[in-house]
Amino acid sequence: LSSNAIDRSAASILLRTYLQSSPADSDDDSFNHLPPMPPSQIEANKQLLRDMFSHAFDSYIYNAFPASELHPITCKPGEFHLVRLPALTLIDTLDTLIIMRNFTEFARSVERLRFLDLEMKREFNRTFTKSGKGKKREDEVGGLFAVNQDVSLFETTIRVLGGLLSAHQLAEAFMADRVTVEEVWDSYGEILLGNSTRSNYPIATESHTELDREDGLVNADETCRKFDVSDIPSPHKESSFQLPCESDEFHMEECTYLQHQEKSNLKTINSTFVGNETTTHWIYDGFLLSLAQDIGSRLLCAFETDTGIPYGTVNLLYGVPKDETPVASLAGAGTLTLEFELLSRLTGEGSFGEAAKLATRALWTRRSLGLNLFGKHINTKSGQWTEHLSGIGSN
Repeated sequence: LSSNAIDRSAASILLRTYLQSSPADSDDDSFNHLPPMPPSQIEANKQLLRDMFSHAFDSYIYNAFPASELHPITCKPGEFHLVRLPALTLIDTLDTLIIMRNFTEFARSVERLRFLDLEMKREFNRTFTKSGKGKKREDEVGGLFAVNQDVSLFETTIRVLGGLLSAHQLAEAFMADRVTVEEVWDSYGEILLGNSTRSNYPIATESHTELDREDGLVNADETCRKFDVSDIPSPHKESSFQLPCESDEFHMEECTYLQHQEKSNLKTINSTFVGNETTTHWIYDGFLLSLAQDIGSRLLCAFETDTGIPYGTVNLLYGVPKDETPVASLAGAGTLTLEFELLSRLTGEGSFGEAAKLATRALWTRRSLGLNLFGKHINTKSGQWTEHLSGIGSN
């Protein structure tokens, strides 16, 4: 991971050289006299993009994880009000890690999500299950997405569901034998951070609903550019491979189950022999697809309307809010087919794709007869347009 500040002059060069990469079939003769970009400049631009990405990613991990996002000026954790979920930025960034060929950090990030998911399942069993508050989803077991939060169907689909599905497919294609176990965990089972030999990354040990806490996790200047792994306080948490059942508050059978889940993480390693030495590789086990299926199942209730056109908001623990408006936007209801159909094809459960395609057909049949255009907002119950204007943009 890079800890260097971004060179603004290099960024300016990148923007200027972009003008030299016009389409070959362009009718604009003004581009024809521009010289081709030299290979050295192409490589410099690619490295600049890697540095820019690492700068942003490092800032989030060191200063905000597992909050939804990072406030870039103050370097403090924050939340995205349309998708109040833990680790939102990390989920939305997973596929880019592979594209940037940062395979080690991808493997660590998957394990961070796995650990956070397990911690939230344990918290759910300790708190929500015993309190008996509310009517939760059937067969609810808690986890990363078992939060009492209203989220945007559209934003959660493109950022969370889409992010998990794309990262899953890229991992299946490119992560074989890329990372060794020693690059992911230290000898105590702690997930490593950056180039350090100890973990030290901040992890949620309190309530996961406190995503907008005001205090930063690392002392950093207001430009969010200083990263010193040695300054990050080491959190006191259990090893990733053992849960102390004898000291846990909830029932032994639940703890034993969770302990089994933790030990199953050991299946994500693979040993190969190179000469006289054994190299143990981290193996991607499809965990992101299981998360995608979970979030998809929580969003599916939005499509349960008279028209099949979905509501715009879902509570991830209780379903569609009672006071949710029946009015949905065109983009929010009609652009979900890609993610939900892909989820169906990867999991074999057709209900996801069927729901999204039904919503698209329901909108299509309600286009204007004369112009074949759509309005901006529609009533999901009556199927009547509440805003008849058409234009560029979702709202």
